[in-house]
Amino acid sequence: MPVSGKLGLPTGTVTFLFTDIEGSTRLIEELGEDGYVEALAEHRGLLRAAFSARGGVEVDTQGDAFLYSFADPGNALAAAAQGQQALGSGPVRVRMGLHTGEPRLTGEGYAGRELHRAARVAASGHGGQIVVSAATRAFVDGELTELGEHRLKDFDEPVALFQLGSERFPPLKTISNTNLPRPASSFVGRRRERDELVGLLGNGTRLLTLSGPGGSGKTRLALEAAAELVPAFKAGVFWVPLATLREPALVMEAIAQTLGAKEGLAEHIEERELMLLLDNFEQVVEAAPDLGELLEWCPNLKLLVTSRELLRIRGEVDYPVPPLAEPDGVELFCTRAQLEPDETIAELCRSLDELPLALELAAARTSVLSPAQILARLSERLDLLKGGRDAEARQQTLRATIEWSHDLLGDEEQRLFARLAVFRGGCTLEEGRTSTPSSRWSTRASSGTRASASGCWRRSASTPGSAWPRAARRENCAGGMLSTCSTSPKRSAEPWTRVAIRVRCLPVSPPNTTTYEQRWSGCATNAKTRRCSASSRLFGRTWRPAASTRKQTPGFRSRSSALRRP
Repeated sequence: MPVSGKLGLPTGTVTFLFTDIEGSTRLIEELGEDGYVEALAEHRGLLRAAFSARGGVEVDTQGDAFLYSFADPGNALAAAAQGQQALGSGPVRVRMGLHTGEPRLTGEGYAGRELHRAARVAASGHGGQIVVSAATRAFVDGELTELGEHRLKDFDEPVALFQLGSERFPPLKTISNTNLPRPASSFVGRRRERDELVGLLGNGTRLLTLSGPGGSGKTRLALEAAAELVPAFKAGVFWVPLATLREPALVMEAIAQTLGAKEGLAEHIEERELMLLLDNFEQVVEAAPDLGELLEWCPNLKLLVTSRELLRIRGEVDYPVPPLAEPDGVELFCTRAQLEPDETIAELCRSLDELPLALELAAARTSVLSPAQILARLSERLDLLKGGRDAEARQQTLRATIEWSHDLLGDEEQRLFARLAVFRGGCTLEEGRTSTPSSRWSTRASSGTRASASGCWRRSASTPGSAWPRAARRENCAGGMLSTCSTSPKRSAEPWTRVAIRVRCLPVSPPNTTTYEQRWSGCATNAKTRRCSASSRLFGRTWRPAASTRKQTPGFRSRSSALRRP
C-alpha cells in the first residue's frame, strides 16, 4: 500500500476508523471536570496503543474524537475490537465507525466524500458499538450483524450498515431509522393497495390493521408500505415480528427490545415520530388494550398491524387484504417459476384463488412438475404445495398454514369448526346456530368475523368469501381437512347426523326405496348450500362393509337413524 511521504498517510484504498465518546457532557457532570480530564487522557492512551499496534496512523484528534487510517481493512476492524476491549466497562463509552474508500489526499491531509461518509457511519452508532459500512464489509471476515440500509445525513443514496458482534443496541441514529427486512424476492402487484396504506397512515390514521386469512400476503404488503413511509418518521419505522409469541404479556417486551428501550416503553417513545409494524398479531390479540394505552401515551406513534383477527380497540381502521387480481396472480407465478404466461397457468392461478402463498408454493414445484401436472394434482392433496426449508414452518405447506390457523382456535372453537365442516358449500347463520349449539355463536356472532360461511374458522380461512381455497374445497381434500380437526369418524357421527336432520338436507322417503349410498350422495344435489359429501366420505369408512352384511356398526346405526327420521 502506497504511503504519502510528507504526511506518512496511506493512499489508494484506505479504511477510516472514527471514534467518539458518547455523552461527554453527561460525563463531565458525573465525574467533575478534573475526573473527566483524567478519564479522557486514559481513554486516549488506551485507544492509541490499540490502534497503533494494528498499523493505524493517527490522522486527527479533536476533543474526545479520534480519526485513524489503515492500509488494511482487516487490521482496522481488529483495532476497533481491541480498543473496545481495552476500554472495558469503564465510565467512558465510545462509539466507533469504519468505512473503506479511496479518499483524496491533499497537502494538509484527507478530503472528500469518503471521509465525510466515514464520520457519518461512526456518528450513527452508540457507546460500545462498532458500526461497519458495506464497503468495509466486502474486505473483512468476522461476526458482522446486518443492520439494514440507512440514509446518512447529507447523502442521498442509502448505505448498508453492519455491526461487529451480536450485542443488542438501540436503533442506529440515521435519517432512516429502520430494521425492516429486505425481501429476497420482487414485489408483484398490489401497488394500488400499497399506495392506499401509505395515504391512510399519512393522513391521521394511527392504528391500521391489515386483516385477512393466512397466505394472503399481509406481511409483504405491510413491509412494502412501511418502507415507503420510512422518510416520514424522524424516529424511524420498526418491524416487530410476533409469530413466535404465544403470551400476550410478552408483546410490550418484544417492542421494547426492538427499540432498545431500557426503561419504560412509553417513556422511551414519548413524543418521538415513530411507526411500528406489528406482524402476526392474531395469536396475542389479547394484548390489544396495551397498544391502545401506548397510543394514548405517545401522541406521535403510529401502528401498522397484520392480523387474521381485528384488534377491536378504539381508533382501529380495518384494511381487508384482497386476493391478487388475476393478471397480478399470473405475473407472480410466472416471475417465481420463470415461465411465460399461458392459459394453463391462468387456470392454475384461478384454482388457487390468486392466493399469494399458494402461488408461491406452486411455483416452487415447477422444477419437477409442469403447471398442467400441478393443476391436475391439486385435487389430490394439499401437501403437494410445499415451499423451501428456509420458509417459516407455518408457511412451508398450505396444510401447515391451515393447521397453524386451526391451532390458534380454542377448544370449543375447534369443536365448532369440526361440526361446521359438514357445510362444504357454506351455511347461513341460522343453519349454523340450529345444527351446532355453542356459546361461541353468542360471543362471536355479533362481530361477524367468525359467524359467516364457516363460523369460527372464518377469521383464519384461506380466502375471503370462501371457507378455504378451491383446492381444499374439492371432494378429495375433504378428508384431509377433517384430519386437521383430529376428529374420529365415531366421535363425529352424532354431530354430523344432527346437522343432517336439523337442516333437513336428507330425503325423508323410506330407506328401502334406494340404496343408502345413493340416497346419501344425493344430499348435495337436493340442497346445494348444505352439501354433505364430506360427511359421506367420513361415514363411508364405517358403513360400507356393514352394508353388505347388514351389521349395525356405530357409523351405520347413526346414519340409518338419520335416514329414517322424518
